[in-house]
Amino acid sequence: MLRRGVGRRNLSRGIGLPFFGAPGSVLDMDFRQNRYFGRTLADMECARVSGAYTETAAGDYVYHTDHVPRRTDNGLMSESIRTNVITNSWTIGAAVGNPGLLPAGWAAIVPTGTTLSVEGKGTTKGLPYVDLRLRGTATGGSFRLQFDPAGEAVAPGQNWAGSFFLQALEVKGLTDLRAAIRKQNSSGIFIGDTVNSNILSAAATWGRFATSNPTTLGDAKFFFGLLGPQNFTGGVVLDEMLRVGLPQFEQWDPTIVPSSPVMTSSPIRTEEGAAARGGEVLRVPLAGLGLDTALTCVVIARTSRMNRNYGTYVEFNNWFTPGSMDAIALRNNSNATTMILDVVTDDNANQDVPGYTIPPRNTRFCAAFAFTGHDLAWSLNGQPIKAVTSTVPFEDGGYQWLNFGGTWGGVHQSENFVERVIVYSGRRSNAELVALSNPATWDLDLTSWGD
Repeated sequence: MLRRGVGRRNLSRGIGLPFFGAPGSVLDMDFRQNRYFGRTLADMECARVSGAYTETAAGDYVYHTDHVPRRTDNGLMSESIRTNVITNSWTIGAAVGNPGLLPAGWAAIVPTGTTLSVEGKGTTKGLPYVDLRLRGTATGGSFRLQFDPAGEAVAPGQNWAGSFFLQALEVKGLTDLRAAIRKQNSSGIFIGDTVNSNILSAAATWGRFATSNPTTLGDAKFFFGLLGPQNFTGGVVLDEMLRVGLPQFEQWDPTIVPSSPVMTSSPIRTEEGAAARGGEVLRVPLAGLGLDTALTCVVIARTSRMNRNYGTYVEFNNWFTPGSMDAIALRNNSNATTMILDVVTDDNANQDVPGYTIPPRNTRFCAAFAFTGHDLAWSLNGQPIKAVTSTVPFEDGGYQWLNFGGTWGGVHQSENFVERVIVYSGRRSNAELVALSNPATWDLDLTSWGD
């Protein structure tokens, strides 16, 4: 892990413009605006054993080296470890020509009477692409771009998600394009495709398209690609230019994401084989902030992008010192239907505060919670207070750490952005908690990222 010197500094993104945080706060980390009070981004410990790509508000992807927090103007990203099994997502080996060369390891099946050529290659939004021209008079068959023709061995009980970036630059004759997972049984016989809806219209602009599929009895291999399942009977003149980039095929543990949809994670670069992106552990120390026996916290973040059980947005803890295990976590419950405050006290007893129905996936929310002694209460998006009284104090020795987008053990990542976290010393009243969790208090639009 990395650690920087700790100090209560007032920094904002504007040169010479000090940031003093929300009035009365002792800690205010505004990741979207890149301004900090009480602690800075340099004070954050980040444990991630790989580089990673992170999306900006403009849809660009920027690269963060290992052990560097993934902050953009979307916020602070935290994801669990993932592996892209597509061996060449970075389009290495592509050569422009007629027909030219597809990226190494890619393959294509084209309709009878047509040809496929590589017309261009480059980078857009921080990601590499190839431009493919499909043309001719199609009289049969289908179009299939295979990103890993050898396929991926699968086993029962797995969840797989595939994605790619696509833009249909020119369309003439083609009417149907889909992300597809082709299934094969142990005898080498193809037994069907799992596809998403027709994406051709949506692909008028560069975007990411995905599909997912759980394995079932009899599945032996999955093949992920781009499929044009159109019927070309009678002859159809085709002249298409498709920009394709960053294919990704990844497995999700069904104990982590127990129900559909299974979504893709941030892009993972591969060149000569499968590659993993490490999971995040992100935390700042709390010593000296006066949070020993009572605190109030406001969290502005996005809900997990999938039904992520125990997805955790923030956690106060004392690093689970032996004999004194204390933590308060704002997180999803075990089946990602409810957002809860999960409390562990030094008697190892979990005493969860009643929760609220979790907002839809990938939705901005605002939560405020507070504790003192035996009392803990919270509100989500300005809703009425929910509270609990414990038989033992929640924390009588002071929390040592604040984790973002996950827990002390480097698990239960939120799989999305934390935008801002504000901490006050002392326990604010229930009426204040409702006000602090009201999006209007922070001029937030829950339906837009543009405020």
